Amino acid sequence: MTEYSVHNCPNCGAKLPQECRNGFYTCEYCGKSIRVEDIPPEDATNTDPSKVTLTLEYDADHYLIIPDMHLIIAGKTFTIKNHKPLSIVLDKGKYDLTFKSSIRKKKITLDIDGDASLQIGWNRVTGAIKVELAQNESVAYL
Repeated sequence: MTEYSVHNCPNCGAKLPQECRNGFYTCEYCGKSIRVEDIPPEDATNTDPSKVTLTLEYDADHYLIIPDMHLIIAGKTFTIKNHKPLSIVLDKGKYDLTFKSSIRKKKITLDIDGDASLQIGWNRVTGAIKVELAQNESVAYL
């Protein structure tokens, strides 16, 4: 067994175990096997000044049933699991984000000029998806 730093599963966004076996990680959440070669090196960081990191955190602890949250951004679909932060590296710029879960859908537009964090959850009264932007001067919620 080889030790590696913690990475996210490209299939579901859950944290992968720190151990890899026979050159593969196996996601404990969704069961997907990921080759070590497909995981960025542990010292890989976003050093490109034209890129930003968008981190999404989904918190739905107060509910009996917690459906996955799906994000569509720049033509790609990502799955966000409860308490499994997902980080996406993007070019700086304006993005339309669509969040979908169960029968609910929410669209927002962000103008991202620096790293940002979004908190995703549910409105306890209406049941609507809510998206809150962490304090960040380099992002405009349009």
